[in-house]
Amino acid sequence: MDIKRITSALIGFPIVVILLVFGNNYIVDIIFAIVAAMSLHEYFNAFKEKAKPVIWMGYVASALIALIHIIPAEHAMTVVSVLIPLSITILFLQVILTNMKTNVKDIAVTFFGICYIPLFIMFLPLINGMEKRKNTNLVCFCMCMGNGCICIYSR
Repeated sequence: MDIKRITSALIGFPIVVILLVFGNNYIVDIIFAIVAAMSLHEYFNAFKEKAKPVIWMGYVASALIALIHIIPAEHAMTVVSVLIPLSITILFLQVILTNMKTNVKDIAVTFFGICYIPLFIMFLPLINGMEKRKNTNLVCFCMCMGNGCICIYSR
């Protein structure tokens, strides 16, 4: 049992709950961008021996979560539909520009990490920004924490 993880959860969970309940949209967006960056860091470290993911691309995707409520809602779908093909193009350009030092496996690990972590975490600030949410975000966060605890203790 890692005492460092337990103490950080005991300290971090109440802080996140307070910020979700009392924070405004921009603060919540920044917090979830930081959480996404920390999650991607863990994800990339898990694949460190098998692949060399394009780390900077993942951190850029995490940072874009902080801009969710700055982009007008009517343009959000257009922005997302432009960013996904653009990110795939940038990842394949990374292969070309590095003379195949970055391979398709590295791109796959990177793109899956972007789709798995920042894309899903992006929905939490969107839920938080809804008018009639009634702490839906807090329920989602508690469910995720419970799921994580089950996964950790089932080993």
